[in-house]
Amino acid sequence: MPLSETNLLQWELDDLEVFCMGVTDVKSLMKRLSLRKMRIRSRLVLVYSTLIFLSILLISVMLTAYSRQLITGKSVDYTVGILEQMGQNIDINLQQIDIASYLIFSDEEVLRILKYGPGDEFVDRTNIEALLVNVMFSRRDIDSIHLFRNSRYWFGTSYPYAYMPYEQLKQAAAKGDGKLVWIKPDKGSGIIQAARIVRTVQMEPVGLLVMNIRESLFTSIISNQLSDINGNVFIVDGEGTAISSLDNTAAESDVDGKMLERTESEIESSGEVAGHFTERIGGEKYIVTYYQSHIIEGWKYISVIPIRELTKDVTKLLNRSILGCMIITGLFVLLSFFVSSGIVNPIKEIAYRMRRMEIQHEEPSNIQYEGQDEIAYLNRSFGGLIQRINILIEEVYEQKLLRSEQELKTLQAQINPHFLYNTLDTVNWMAITSNMPQIGEIVRSLSGIMRYSISNVDDEVSIEEELEHVRNYCAIQTIRFGERLAVTYDMEEDILDHPIPKLVMQPIVENVILHGFNGKEGRCEISIRGLSGDNAIQLEIADNGIGMDGQQLEAILEGEQERHGRQGGIGIRNVDRRLKLKYGAGYGLTIASFPMRGTTVIIRLPH
Repeated sequence: MPLSETNLLQWELDDLEVFCMGVTDVKSLMKRLSLRKMRIRSRLVLVYSTLIFLSILLISVMLTAYSRQLITGKSVDYTVGILEQMGQNIDINLQQIDIASYLIFSDEEVLRILKYGPGDEFVDRTNIEALLVNVMFSRRDIDSIHLFRNSRYWFGTSYPYAYMPYEQLKQAAAKGDGKLVWIKPDKGSGIIQAARIVRTVQMEPVGLLVMNIRESLFTSIISNQLSDINGNVFIVDGEGTAISSLDNTAAESDVDGKMLERTESEIESSGEVAGHFTERIGGEKYIVTYYQSHIIEGWKYISVIPIRELTKDVTKLLNRSILGCMIITGLFVLLSFFVSSGIVNPIKEIAYRMRRMEIQHEEPSNIQYEGQDEIAYLNRSFGGLIQRINILIEEVYEQKLLRSEQELKTLQAQINPHFLYNTLDTVNWMAITSNMPQIGEIVRSLSGIMRYSISNVDDEVSIEEELEHVRNYCAIQTIRFGERLAVTYDMEEDILDHPIPKLVMQPIVENVILHGFNGKEGRCEISIRGLSGDNAIQLEIADNGIGMDGQQLEAILEGEQERHGRQGGIGIRNVDRRLKLKYGAGYGLTIASFPMRGTTVIIRLPH
């Protein structure tokens, strides 16, 4: 019965409903559906769209991570280089300011007036202030210069003096021991003060020099070279105080103490005056680069850049990549629904007909599908398969009837062997009664052999049962050979209960007695041993018979004994084939034989 357009439409609606469920309620979908329960089209679309989305997303994330790492590294290298150049420029300006101060306190007239006081006060003040003005105008970044003899008597380029009190300036300058000391600026003043003690040639302190430097000396250099880093730059003295910064706000408070400790530690451990590290400040990660001044001891130039600022363009790229993944996946879903229709619809129709078909009552008709692809092959194979199944059902039914009849015949056939070995038991007791033990032993052993042969229809016994069968056979042969035949047994106790295919050892022993001892003079010995290893059980049957050469041994294993006049090898070959078919190529028989030196057959079984 062909699948109607209504049924196809219903199946498409079912697929659409499944897809909508996944969009509206993911948890409910995961509980109610699995890939095995979904239609082929839905499964293909879901799996491949997920793979496409994850593949593109993974590539985007990997490229983004690489780009972020690359941009961060390049930005750090750029910042370190610019910071080092900026620090060198500031050092040069600081050095020039220090040299300018030498022009003042190295002047002999200045030292005389500071030590002894002015002679002609008007002349001396005029000369000193003219010197101070000349030095001040030598640099645009010097706001004013003041020279103190004491707290009440001073010279300057501007009046009145309205900065840090004299005593504080003197205490700060004393820390420099004659060097120029830079002092933390006042809030919002835009002035950074530098002070130094003026000494005579005999190192006698005679005054105090104060230079007021415009903070633009630092900010102009910083802004010209590092204004595009989207972070901040600090100039920090040896006490951790911010002398200046890019945005002019950090000078109002100390820089983050943890960052300064890390900077000191990096400088000490690496021995380098420039470097960088990553630090978390206020819950956000920053790239911190540093450069230590060569001019002023303890001064450091530190830039702090948020990592998010360095990688914000990369984040935008990742967001656009995710959006692109979603668009591409959506287009693939739409396209796959159209492309898969030509593949899935014929398969759906076959599956639909298989549900409704009663195999024994309806013959399949071929689906009208034009093509030479796998679906066309499936269509043709489906019809042939149903016909073959109908034939097989009839054959199985007939075989069941034949099996029932065969079981009945087998049951009837067992009556005669049972009657025979029961009769042998009677003969055994008569031999014992007549005091003829050898006849009784032969009859008992023969009875055991017949009972073993018709029992255990499953073709698998224990090693102990198989060994008992060998004993019965050897008992009959011992009576035939007399004292010339000696059979010894050495079996480990833990392998006796292990299963073994029926009639494995006895054919080998029979081959030894019939052919291995043929023409041998003297004592005939057979040794039967059983060993247990880690991965296998090994049964060994060795004799001291006439042995075989390589050609004879190959003939036995290949089943070509007749041309050598020996028929017993056929049993050995069958035993080997049975073991290999049952357990695999790694098991079976291994034969070692040499002419006039005997033969050893090893049976290898799985443990």
